[in-house]
Amino acid sequence: EKDMASLTLRRVGGSVVATIPKTLLELLNAKEGDTVEYTFDDGKLIIESRQKKRRTLPKYDLNQLLEEQKLIQAELDKDRSWLHAKPAGGELL
Repeated sequence: EKDMASLTLRRVGGSVVATIPKTLLELLNAKEGDTVEYTFDDGKLIIESRQKKRRTLPKYDLNQLLEEQKLIQAELDKDRSWLHAKPAGGELL
């Protein structure tokens, strides 16, 4: 069985609302103001986003980027003969 999280139901005016955490909104690919669809099946509330998949940018860790750059630089440093080579084709100088 999957771990279950909970949402708190609150009264707002004449309605009862559930607050949805940011991480859950991201999983739904939804944001404030979006319309979502829901169904109720076998005692389960199923919420689906109608929004197209938003482009999410990867989260980078500076240390990982610096390590990756070191690996790339090592490859570039292996053969630097091209720095002093004469033009081999139609290069513009």
